[in-house]
Amino acid sequence: MYQFWAFMDRTERHTNYPNLLRFVSLIHYLLLVFHWNACLFHLLHYSTGFGYKLTEDSNSPWSASNYPDKDSFMTYLKSVYWTVLALTTIGDLPSPKTRADFLYVIFELVIGLITFATVLGYIANIVTNVSAARKDFQGKKTEADALS
Repeated sequence: MYQFWAFMDRTERHTNYPNLLRFVSLIHYLLLVFHWNACLFHLLHYSTGFGYKLTEDSNSPWSASNYPDKDSFMTYLKSVYWTVLALTTIGDLPSPKTRADFLYVIFELVIGLITFATVLGYIANIVTNVSAARKDFQGKKTEADALS
């Protein structure tokens, strides 16, 4: 881990596009968090039935008939889909029924709020750095124009 962080720090300092690197790393971290949460949802789904046994309506995206087999890649994609809905607080989430379901949904929503605040702060930092670089460049250009 230390070597990875040192690599990212050195790369950010020596690249011509540090903001692009920051943006790509942010997307990478978000996808990693989505993956971990999808795996957690998948485990909860199969241990307690959370997410599909709660409704018998076959038109619901959370019904048993719309959820594929346990070993299917489509199951993972549905888990990622649910995680993205939960962490971005978009909605259309299955209603929790058990204590474990409620704790998991509360955990997901809190992590989603923290993630949202972190992403906003990260993007604000990138915009601030771009603005500072532009202001520094304009200051140097003004000095060069005054000297010539």
